[in-house]
Amino acid sequence: MTYLAATTWSVVAIGGVPTTGERRPDIAFDRDGRIHGTGSVNRYFGSYSVIDDEVTFGMAGSTMMAGPEALMEQEYRYLAALQGTKAMHWTDGRLTLGEGEGEITLERSTREAYGS
Repeated sequence: MTYLAATTWSVVAIGGVPTTGERRPDIAFDRDGRIHGTGSVNRYFGSYSVIDDEVTFGMAGSTMMAGPEALMEQEYRYLAALQGTKAMHWTDGRLTLGEGEGEITLERSTREAYGS
């Protein structure tokens, strides 16, 4: 967890499709193995662990508010992709988790993670 701990990232693409809207998904990795963020409309939380160049996401929960259809679809794709074990790849200052439809492309955020 050492290099992800206490970092916050903005989601710039899901499955190769750029994120849109004023409320892009984000993810914060806390030092204690917890994640949290915004899916686009709702807040979510869960757990993570890192072994070598793979991150594994545990069970997650979220709030259940409704929002604009485009943001809800983006959130659904993001939360569906934010499951299981994903290989991590660093390219051009971006972190990519997984591949294919479940690929999540992240860009480092200037916001601080809670629990840092």
